[in-house]
Amino acid sequence: MKIITSNFIHILAALALGSAAGASPSPEVIVLRTPDDGIQPVAEADTAGNVHLLYFRGEPAHGNLFYTVRRQGADQFEPAVRVNTQDDCAIAIGTIRGAQLAIGRDGYIHVAWMGSSNTRPEKEHHLTPMLYTRSIDGGKTFEPERNLITESYGLDGGGAIAADSTGRVDVFWHAGKPDSGEVGRQIWVTRSSDDGKTFAKEVPAWDESTGVCGCCGMTAGASAGRSWVMYRAATDKVNRDIYLLGSDGATLKFSGQKLDQWETDSCPMSAMSLGFSGNATAAAWETKEGDVAYTIAGTDLHGRVPHDKVKRKYPDVALAPDGHTLLAWIDGAGWNKGGQLSWQMFDSKANPIGQLKTIGDSAVWTKPAAVYNGDAFLIIY
Repeated sequence: MKIITSNFIHILAALALGSAAGASPSPEVIVLRTPDDGIQPVAEADTAGNVHLLYFRGEPAHGNLFYTVRRQGADQFEPAVRVNTQDDCAIAIGTIRGAQLAIGRDGYIHVAWMGSSNTRPEKEHHLTPMLYTRSIDGGKTFEPERNLITESYGLDGGGAIAADSTGRVDVFWHAGKPDSGEVGRQIWVTRSSDDGKTFAKEVPAWDESTGVCGCCGMTAGASAGRSWVMYRAATDKVNRDIYLLGSDGATLKFSGQKLDQWETDSCPMSAMSLGFSGNATAAAWETKEGDVAYTIAGTDLHGRVPHDKVKRKYPDVALAPDGHTLLAWIDGAGWNKGGQLSWQMFDSKANPIGQLKTIGDSAVWTKPAAVYNGDAFLIIY
């Protein structure tokens, strides 16, 4: 794997995993099923160690989203609350188009997702909305969802969201001009500076013409005063490389780096993920060989899990403050096909710890969620 760095990322090198100089015991790994037979869990832990969980239920092409929380010290999730107001306005089919979650200032819960066919005019695929809602009462209720797209139509591959402690909320998606194809697609971002109450008109996140793989997913997050977004490009229709973009903080000026290369003339329908701990940012993705890999931004640390007979899909990465990294994924998943949950622990030097673990069959259209709650890693699937 070739890592190509750029200046924006180097400022984190001296900070990332700075507390992980000495060896420490591996954290416990707790494996949980998604409540209510839900699929596509998305998890984030807050500063108190509470694990916030978003998941999907219903028909894969048009279902509903639910939110719940597992309090620090509790052994189960609380009763779930439905997130969306309009019935069946979320989508799970394809796996990479699912909803995403972010916890912002004052514990506000922010959710963004690609609308289902129920939310657009019949046969008008290019008008698919990027929906957003929030809860300002700790997840008891959610505001009616609203569409954040004003002119950048052509959404596919879902979207992504990032929120931080200053009240900034950034929502991302990729779209292109009519008939421009994947080469003409780009990453769009809209920002709220008031905890999601209002959003500015969307703007391109980066001025580099990389294209975007039309039916690949994307992911985002906030750390160290920056917003991060990760996606798969489609340069010249065949260069479907992984890019990580980081903002300069206060503005929406992004710089980027290429993490990995993949040359193919077809969309691999791949997923990727970001994990954060302090100033450290981990980025995980699927490779052209069928492996899953990750890197710690701004360092030369990168781990990889080679495939064995079947391709590894839908990686999710989580970081502990001492540098331990957990990478979870689904083996053998595909279109309308489940697989098996697997995971691998890595130490602070990106060396594998112990044996690769595989447990249980996964549902169709699902992916795992990995999160560190301050005491242990949790994998929800």
